[in-house]
Amino acid sequence: MKLSIKKKIWINSDIETLKAFTFDLSKWKSWSPWYYVEPTANFTIEDTELLQWSGHVIGEGKLETTKRKNNSIELNLYLKKPYKTKAKITIKIGEFGIGQMVVWNVQLSIPFYHSYKQDNIRRAFSNDFIRGLRRLKYLSEGHHLPCSIGLNSQIISSNRILLTGFDVSSHEHELKQSTRAYFNKLDKSSPFAQQRVKYTIRNSRNYKTGYYDYTCAYERSIKDSQIKRLTKFVLPAHKALKVVLMGNHDFLEDAWNFGKAHLKANKLSLNPDVPCYEKYITNHSTTAPNKNITELYLPVKSA
Repeated sequence: MKLSIKKKIWINSDIETLKAFTFDLSKWKSWSPWYYVEPTANFTIEDTELLQWSGHVIGEGKLETTKRKNNSIELNLYLKKPYKTKAKITIKIGEFGIGQMVVWNVQLSIPFYHSYKQDNIRRAFSNDFIRGLRRLKYLSEGHHLPCSIGLNSQIISSNRILLTGFDVSSHEHELKQSTRAYFNKLDKSSPFAQQRVKYTIRNSRNYKTGYYDYTCAYERSIKDSQIKRLTKFVLPAHKALKVVLMGNHDFLEDAWNFGKAHLKANKLSLNPDVPCYEKYITNHSTTAPNKNITELYLPVKSA
């Protein structure tokens, strides 16, 4: 069975800079949507034409160049773990206005016995491509990636957390703007909100429509008076995998992907009774984007 996936992005850079990042496989690690998940994995390069990797989290595979022509490159991808599959990848660069349009296309072959997973596989590769192209855009436009992502080496224990906030529904493409708007609204609605630690509770996600149901909230005291229009709720005591994002919230989904990959690699399961959530250590309304510190918690089932 075959799947076709295509993603593209406009980048304000010249063709030669983009070719330097995409045609030389030794440069792929700098913008790859997979390398950052496990930078300690074993990566080897042969003559800039063949990239191989093996790791506990990202699995095992290789990528090899098969053809370069003008402003496009063709590659073969072979995955051995976490599942066996192969793909033909094409990256094309073309002038578009004052910059370039980069198109990342893949023809993915899925074994018949994995065909029932095709929606999950398509979604996973699509999200990977979006993350990779965003990283490529930052680097080729002359910026450093404005973030680092780290993992707490042990499962942490959390007591119950009392929260007050707004329930919100937003499309994934508008999530950052929507969250910021509702936190501003929260600050105006409550005399306590500006002084308290804030959270985003990821209640549910509809993968077909792309909509999130989430809650923008602040940590409340049991002595706080009730405020109309705001919802009070409790996160019960739980254990969680903790990921820390240092930097720009444009990379929050990268951090969530990082956490989920480590969750899966360590054979841990999400706790269905406690939603995943973000805790903002810095105030993103007053902190420079690349100085933000955000903790992400993935509650896990107890052993």
